[in-house]
Amino acid sequence: MTGKYLITVGLLSCLVLPSFVRGCGPPDDPAPTSQPASASEQAYAQIAALQETPSGGGSPVEQARLRRANRLRLVEKADAFVQRFPHSLLCDAVLVAKLEALAALAFMDGDRSGLLSASREVLALDRGKKSGALAAHYLLQAELKRAAGKGTSASELEGLFVTRTLEYLAKYPDGASSAGWWGQLIDHARTQNDPARARAYFDQLTRYFPEHHVTRRYAPLFKRGPEVGRPFAMRFTALTGEVIDLSSLRGKVVLVDFWATWCVPCVQAMPEFKALYEKHRAGGLEIIGVNLDTDKAKVIRFIKDHGITWPQYFDGKMWDNALAEANAVNALPVTFLIDRNGILRMTRIQGPLEDALGPFLQSSPD
Repeated sequence: MTGKYLITVGLLSCLVLPSFVRGCGPPDDPAPTSQPASASEQAYAQIAALQETPSGGGSPVEQARLRRANRLRLVEKADAFVQRFPHSLLCDAVLVAKLEALAALAFMDGDRSGLLSASREVLALDRGKKSGALAAHYLLQAELKRAAGKGTSASELEGLFVTRTLEYLAKYPDGASSAGWWGQLIDHARTQNDPARARAYFDQLTRYFPEHHVTRRYAPLFKRGPEVGRPFAMRFTALTGEVIDLSSLRGKVVLVDFWATWCVPCVQAMPEFKALYEKHRAGGLEIIGVNLDTDKAKVIRFIKDHGITWPQYFDGKMWDNALAEANAVNALPVTFLIDRNGILRMTRIQGPLEDALGPFLQSSPD
C-alpha cells in the first residue's frame, strides 16, 4: 500500500465523525437539580433532541428526509443559540453538534462547502476546545484532500500529511478525532519502516486515549518482543509442509528473516542471504524465512525464481502474521540472530550480515 493511498483512505473513512463527541457540554454547565432549567439549558436540550435518531414508522426514504430536516433545524437553532447566549459554557457543545450535523449533510449531499465555511467560523469564534478541535479536523481533511486531488506527488503528499497532522495534534492531542490521526501517523511510519517513530506515535496515542478502540487496535503491534539474551523458541509448518522447530537446530547459528515481496529492502537483501547461506551452511548457519505477503502463489513463485532454499513460514495475514505478532515485528525488514545455544543475540542487525555473524559462527556451543 502506498503512502498516498493510505492517507486518502484515512481521509475518506473519517468524513463523518461518530456520535461519541455529542453531548459534551452538559458536564461543563450542569443544570442545578433543585432549580428550573435556565433558558440556555432549555435551548440546548432542544438542540440535543434533534441529534437523536427519529422514532416512529415510515419508509427509509421518509426516515432519511426527517433526519435531514432535523439536521437543518439543528444548524439553525445552534446559530440562534450562539447569538443569544454567546458566553454560555454550552456553546462548545452546541457548535460540536452543529458541525456534526453539517458533516452528515455534506455526506448526504456531496457538498462540503457549508461544513468547511462553518468550521472556519467556529475556529474564529473560539468558544471551546472540543468544537475547535472538530473544526480544525474537518479543515485538515479538506486541505489534504485538495492536495491529493491536485495530483501532488506521493512524497509531497506524505510530507504535507505528516507536517499538518503533527501541527494539529500539537494543539489538539486529545480531541475527539485525534485518536484517528495518531493512528494514521502510526500507519505512515510503518509503511516507511520506521518502528521508532511508530512507537513514539503509539506512546502518544496511549497517553491520551488509554482505553480507546484505536489504541486497542494498535496495541498488539507494540507489545514487548522477545528479549535479547534469553532462549528463543519458534515452531511452525513451512510452505513445503515440513515442521520447523528451532529447538532441533541447537548447535547451529540461525537467522530468522521477516520479509515480504513488497518490501524493497527485503528483496534487495536476498542476494546477501543467498551468498551467506551458500558460504556458511556447512559451518553451521541456518536461515528461516517468515513471509508477510498475502498472495501465496506470488510468494512461491518469488522463492522459486530467486533460488531460495531455506524454509519459509506463510499464513497470508500480512501484519497479522502469527509469528510476526508473537515477536512484536511491526516493520520490515527485520532479522533475528540466534546463537548455537539457542539464545537470541540480535533483533536489529546493523551493517553487513557477515560481520554480525562472524563471532557466532566461530564460537562453539556450550
